[in-house]
Amino acid sequence: MTFAKPFGAAVFVSAVMCATLARADITPEQVWQAYKDYSASMGSTITATESRDGAALVLKKVTATASRDGKVVSELVLDEVRLTDKGDGSVDVTMPEKSTATTTITPEKGPPIVQTINLTQQGYVNNVSGTPEDLVLKTTAAEFGASLTIVPPKGAPADAPQSVDVTVKMTGLDALTAVKTDGTMRKGDGSGTVQALSIIVEGMDEKGSKVNADIGIAGLSGKANFVSPLAGVTDIGKAIAGGFDINYSVAATSMTGKISADGPDGKVDADLSGGAQTSTFAMSKQGLSGDSALQDLKVAISGPMPMPVDLSVAKVGSSFAMPIMKSDTAQPAALKLNIDGLQISDSLWKMFDAEGKLPHDPANILLDLSAQLKPLVDIFDEAQMAEFEKTHKVGDGATTSPPFEAEAAKINALQVKALGADLTGTGDFTFDNSGPAPKPTGKMDLSLTGATRLMDTLSSMGLLPSDQVMGYKMMLGMFTVPAGDDAVKTTIEFKDDGMYVNGQKMG
Repeated sequence: MTFAKPFGAAVFVSAVMCATLARADITPEQVWQAYKDYSASMGSTITATESRDGAALVLKKVTATASRDGKVVSELVLDEVRLTDKGDGSVDVTMPEKSTATTTITPEKGPPIVQTINLTQQGYVNNVSGTPEDLVLKTTAAEFGASLTIVPPKGAPADAPQSVDVTVKMTGLDALTAVKTDGTMRKGDGSGTVQALSIIVEGMDEKGSKVNADIGIAGLSGKANFVSPLAGVTDIGKAIAGGFDINYSVAATSMTGKISADGPDGKVDADLSGGAQTSTFAMSKQGLSGDSALQDLKVAISGPMPMPVDLSVAKVGSSFAMPIMKSDTAQPAALKLNIDGLQISDSLWKMFDAEGKLPHDPANILLDLSAQLKPLVDIFDEAQMAEFEKTHKVGDGATTSPPFEAEAAKINALQVKALGADLTGTGDFTFDNSGPAPKPTGKMDLSLTGATRLMDTLSSMGLLPSDQVMGYKMMLGMFTVPAGDDAVKTTIEFKDDGMYVNGQKMG
């Protein structure tokens, strides 16, 4: 982890040069200097062998280097980049149709890890206009791809894959980015579309078994903007404290995928497909947040099994939000998971319910939580986190307590609905943190319908032993109260003197 951030900075800077970095005259030399200035602000250094070829500034062996504590921890080298004066006040940044990039990562322990990335492109042009302080970049490409082979270094764990080949290809790239330098900050806004994105992975595990994946995403579109201190973002914790702010949103119209793996009993294949999908992400002083959603997910699995497995989900969604800066007061946090309309195929139902005794309605799962959390440190500050881990060991010191203090938590909604049974619940708690462990106060209400009917049906089908059904019913009777036909409810309360269930003190 110690080399991940400078390496990420170097890759990002190089990606800007290769893919995407106002109209006024700007020269190739000014564009090149702008790249170098940006690299320096990211804690990296870009160098190249420079020469002139008419209107073009030709850069050979473009090298992006990131250092930590005076030692080079990552390096990325590109064969060639050309910056051509178009004569209209703008500069085209291009590469050969085929080129290579070499990355070298030097961890704290062990030998350097060297990877060669093969780059291909058709019609790639990054047109830069404006001024060094106010750049506009228009990037287009009929096709842009990268492939590499990952081989574990010497000393890797015995269960590490033998090798992994990864190929990523974009077609129909069209993006527009504006980057402005204003005082002590750099601001960027961009949007773009990609007609199709494909990701192909071919791997071999430690036993020589093959694992392959082919994922395709169509109709990609996205927007992003950022604000970054000119002093750089090599230390992300300090950068956030200094005003670093980034957010993006991505959408796609459809997704397909094929995954296959050699198993001990034969080959297993999985086909995936999905409809519209979206995702967002944001990070700043205000916190970390994100959400994602995918509609019409379908999964079909076949292999050495009695019958193929077919699953479908109408919608899968998740979201989260959390504070990340040390605070004397609690800040909002949230977590939500929603699986709506989970179904299995009729052929799979017939395997264990040929007579249709069970309801085959789609299943739903919903968990919606919110909380008030007080961060005890700046979560992305390495020094603060290291000190916290030293002083907040738990038990034998193998784990560390969370760097948050929870003051309140709510179960806004809980639902698990399947096979004719329906569990719902809500809850509201506060916490006293003055003792060695947080002490909750509050209550949770749960309701359950259809459980008795489901247990009786499973018992009649031979899927659940009758003695276990009796035990489950006794447990329900002990901790719930009747609430109608095959319906029960329970209230769990935490008070100063202990826990209560339906008014009865436990323990």
